Amino acid sequence: MVEPGAGASRRPAAVRVGALAVLVVALSSLAISMGRDTVQKVQTTHEMAQPPTVVVIASDDQRWDTLDAMPRVQRLLMAHGVTFPNAYATSPACCASRASILTGLYPLHTGVWRNDPPHGGFEAFDDASTLPVWLHDAGSATGLFGKYLNGYEDAAQPYVPPGWTRWYSVWGDYFGYSGVDQTSLFVAGNDEADYSTDAEAARADAFIRETEGPLFVYVGFAGVHEPFTPAPRHRDEFTTLADWRPPSYNEADTSDKPRWVSRRGRLDAEARRVVDHIRLDQYRGLLAVDEGVRRIVRALDDTGRLSTSLIVFTSDNGFTWGEHRLFGKGDPYEESIRVPMVVRYDPVVQDPGRSDDHLVLNIDVAPTVEDATGIAAPPMDGRSLLPLLDASAPRWRRHFLTMKMGNQMPSFCQIHTATRVLTVYETGEEEDYLLSSDPFQLHNLAGSLRGERRRDALRELLVDSCDPPPPDTSW
Repeated sequence: MVEPGAGASRRPAAVRVGALAVLVVALSSLAISMGRDTVQKVQTTHEMAQPPTVVVIASDDQRWDTLDAMPRVQRLLMAHGVTFPNAYATSPACCASRASILTGLYPLHTGVWRNDPPHGGFEAFDDASTLPVWLHDAGSATGLFGKYLNGYEDAAQPYVPPGWTRWYSVWGDYFGYSGVDQTSLFVAGNDEADYSTDAEAARADAFIRETEGPLFVYVGFAGVHEPFTPAPRHRDEFTTLADWRPPSYNEADTSDKPRWVSRRGRLDAEARRVVDHIRLDQYRGLLAVDEGVRRIVRALDDTGRLSTSLIVFTSDNGFTWGEHRLFGKGDPYEESIRVPMVVRYDPVVQDPGRSDDHLVLNIDVAPTVEDATGIAAPPMDGRSLLPLLDASAPRWRRHFLTMKMGNQMPSFCQIHTATRVLTVYETGEEEDYLLSSDPFQLHNLAGSLRGERRRDALRELLVDSCDPPPPDTSW
């Protein structure tokens, strides 16, 4: 099972979900619920005349360790809020992760396992009960600006999902992209002013300035997704950025890895050059995202909302830059599943500017919004972050799930603690890493005698929690 009562009322009819077993695992170190129902809601000490404005900003394919490239995020969000260095996506795939952000549910409850059908993409998502629906029903104006879900472009257009009062969804490249603006299809131009990250920020800015009352603003920036195009004004930045060469880079010996990794050859000189160049362009692309954050925060300040606004900055998934001979995302390693997470909420945050090492997830965004606004929402798998913002949380989750239906690799389900991560593939192969001593995941302990009792306990927990597992891909 996942979390007590989690998501039971919101499973799409198309997803066959077995009854969730009662977890009986005699592990004192893991015997703590992940459910938000075990956490008392934060009682804020201020009285607000209306619910706070909520802004969720999601970059695309941004690693957790790149916030140092974003001085405006540091100054406007991190310095006033809480940074969570141990934040994770429950699936390292764009569509699955964004579905979880909008619902607070694991992929096994949204039915969105990957970016494409079957079992993934826009067509697999039940959009009848989501954050914008709940907030709109509670009286907030709601606006989406940027990326929605993979495959949305293939729907009968123009289509505006339930709950959105302002809709500006785009797909394609950074220039010449297509989209739906309210109920009109459009194709963008190729001028510098058309750069998609800037256009998304500009429309979010206008929505904040032109709309009265409480707002829900969701900005799905294109940056820094493929084709990794920086804004023209940033093309010459980061010229002194050092090459990325951690111990796991182009890993020399992958014989302990599952077959989908071990059979890959090492990156040759050309592949290393391409990866280095793409990493550089991702850093450059973050500058426009950073400027977009500044524009949005200024709009909140100019309209008198900033002091009471809940702002969440995160990404849908991470990205590998040659670790384990991999490049991209979708795999179960730390580089793909770990994401940036910064939350600013001035009425609640205690000791602003600090980091909090608790394990937090993308499925925590929706419960946090529910807690801050008081909206009515169905049960969710995540937990409100407000007790971490005001440092009142008596206890917190000690483990979580990550899962994905395979594409270039077998389907997997993973149990993750603060110090250990066990991944089980549909092939029966396993990976077990002790992150406290092996943060680069170089030494797979699966199959060894070391830690076997602990591994058995994690296997049992994983079987009970990842129910149903991701669909097999006959790998």
